[in-house]
Amino acid sequence: MREKPKLRNTNSVSFVDALAHNIYLNEHLTASNRKKFAEARKQRDDGKFAFVWLKNGRIYIREEEGKPAVLYNEGKKWEDDVDAFMSLDDNAGDVDKVLKRLDEQHSKYKFMEYNLLSKRRRLKLQIPELENSLDMIKFLQKQSGSTKEIEMQYMLSDQVYVKAVVPPTDKVCLWLGANVMLEYTLADALNLLTNNIQSAKKNLNYVEHDLDFLRDQFTTTEVNMARVYNWDVKRRQAAKASS
Repeated sequence: MREKPKLRNTNSVSFVDALAHNIYLNEHLTASNRKKFAEARKQRDDGKFAFVWLKNGRIYIREEEGKPAVLYNEGKKWEDDVDAFMSLDDNAGDVDKVLKRLDEQHSKYKFMEYNLLSKRRRLKLQIPELENSLDMIKFLQKQSGSTKEIEMQYMLSDQVYVKAVVPPTDKVCLWLGANVMLEYTLADALNLLTNNIQSAKKNLNYVEHDLDFLRDQFTTTEVNMARVYNWDVKRRQAAKASS
């Protein structure tokens, strides 16, 4: 069973032989983001929203418990006054124009998400194949000092395997893609596959990070569309009541 995490202080790591003090760590922020974070906390204290926090160097806010979280940078212009936003020259109170622009932005995010999901799917298929090839290289390295032949099966076509006898070898051929195959020594093949696996895993982490960012943008854009729509409904109701 995994040990429960323990709270640490200065005495826990033997910094000083004195009274224990708690250690607090803050995320590193750029100067501009530190200023924005201070502004966000001030607006929270003023009651414009209930929660503000940091995650991976980005500032998130939530208007109240149960509401979706939005990025502060994208959501800031909506916090003060939707009327002021709709009266900007670019918007001119045209709800259809604003909603169309937001919908186009949402569609762009969808297209980006589709490409990233395809890339993630491809990487998740590629990494196990590379790891299997790496295991085979390691196996051949162990057998390279032996004079005994290796009996194994290889795939001739889908669901068709053929027995083969492989003599000890210090070279192997690797598919590089685009119908290109090159011969490598076992050591070079090991280094190549190891680097390719590390690169693929790093790219997969980048893709996951980008997908998380896109999900935040989806939420922000959808909330903004809902706010504009609700603003228009209230405006129509007020106009109808006054007529």
